Amino acid sequence: MSVFFIYNKNVQSINPSYVQGDIERLGVTQIGKKTVLRAHSLKAKHGNEVLVSSIMKTGVEVLNQDNNLLDAKNLFDEKGFNHVPIMDGGRVVGILSSNDLKNIHEFNSILIRDHIGELTLAISKETPIKIVMQIFLNENIHCLPIIDQNASLEGIVTQNDILKWVLENNRYKK
Repeated sequence: MSVFFIYNKNVQSINPSYVQGDIERLGVTQIGKKTVLRAHSLKAKHGNEVLVSSIMKTGVEVLNQDNNLLDAKNLFDEKGFNHVPIMDGGRVVGILSSNDLKNIHEFNSILIRDHIGELTLAISKETPIKIVMQIFLNENIHCLPIIDQNASLEGIVTQNDILKWVLENNRYKK
């Protein structure tokens, strides 16, 4: 099981083993000169857990951080997306949401790089769905990029993906 919490966009490699057994190490872990991982006090049982790889979206459309916000607005309008990963040199550097574009009037003059913050959270495809739900609740976010050990994008998962999975698999209690 691996959960990555990235606090620097210059990630060279990520150690996926900081979650060991069924208990995560808590606190802060320094794994590189500038990369710090933060662990939540989340626990997951091994065995019959469902991994995010079974519900994640792959082949995701992306934008480059040198695109302008008009490109993002057009993508959201044309495709009906609410989130788009932002890339730089093959690595995910952020997620832009349709909510990020509210109250902006001049989309063409603003580059995405000047509007997004640093990527703060990403997960691996081996992350249990239960932990993804906890991250969404704890962090008050709606989308997570799924990356490999080199911070390359493998897909995304949204709250809607999880809600669909819960309903389709009768994973709710009446």
